[in-house]
Amino acid sequence: MKQIISTILLILIYTSAISQMTFNTLKHNFGDLESYDSRFVDITITNNGSKDDYILSVRKPAEIVYIQSNPFVEKDKSLTIRFQVNPMQKGKFSYEIDIYTSDKADPHKLVLSGNLLEMEQKSMNYLTSCPDFNSHPIGKNPNQFDLTVVTIDAD
Repeated sequence: MKQIISTILLILIYTSAISQMTFNTLKHNFGDLESYDSRFVDITITNNGSKDDYILSVRKPAEIVYIQSNPFVEKDKSLTIRFQVNPMQKGKFSYEIDIYTSDKADPHKLVLSGNLLEMEQKSMNYLTSCPDFNSHPIGKNPNQFDLTVVTIDAD
C-alpha cells in the first residue's frame, strides 16, 4: 500500500513540475545597437497543456516595455509577447524579466542583453512605446535607399 501511495505522489509531483507553457527562447542578445536599430524582440509562448492558460504577470525593469497579442493561450496554440528595450545610457545592458504564467508558481526568467553604441538624439528614449504587431523591424543601415536624380541641361 505504501508503494502505491508513494508512486501516486511521485507521479503527481512529476506532472505538476512539467511546464505546459513553453517559450521559443528565454535569452536574447541584441548585439551592438545603433540609434536607428530596432530594439524589440518577439517571444512566442506555446501552450502544450490540456487547458487554456494565462499570462498572470510580467515583472520588468522600467527600461522595458511590452505588448502581448492575447491575454491567454488556448491549448495547442501560441501567443506572442513583444519586448522593447529602452536603455537610459550607452554601454552594455542586461535586463531580467519575470514572466508568471498560470501553469506554475515560479516565473519564467527572460534575459535581454546587448550593447548600446549610440543614444537617440532625443533624450526621452524611455518614453518610446513598444511597436504594435503590424510594425516591421527597420534595417540595420539607414543609408541604403533608392535615389533618382534628374539633371536638366540648359543648352
